[in-house]
Amino acid sequence: MALLSRTKADTSHTAGAAFLALARRDSAQAAMRFERAADELPDAAPLLLALSARVQSGRHQDAAAIALWQRILKDYSTAPEAAESDLEWARTLRRKGDIAGAVDHLEHLILTYPQSALVPQARRELEAVRAGNAA
Repeated sequence: MALLSRTKADTSHTAGAAFLALARRDSAQAAMRFERAADELPDAAPLLLALSARVQSGRHQDAAAIALWQRILKDYSTAPEAAESDLEWARTLRRKGDIAGAVDHLEHLILTYPQSALVPQARRELEAVRAGNAA
């Protein structure tokens, strides 16, 4: 439903194939197709890129997920998925032990997207990181 509310397109075989791949538990294909669908459906691109990033993160493909979050933050900074990208990127960095990078992304989220519903989560995570509680 989120995809339908974000695009004026009436069809997208690529997006459909991505959801089908996800249903078939083929996360590698799903991630690739969501990313391709972002080019096909530019009005829903940040949502599709975020879906791809979630799948990549779930596959522990951190570099691929980070590249997608970076793209969202660079190209779609006003989209709702931008704040989510900062938060998930920070969580990934924290898990990998990059505390300074995690702090940077959490602070960026809080300062850049103060109206985001994710700000309270970012504040809690920032406090935990600063208190030395690793992921």
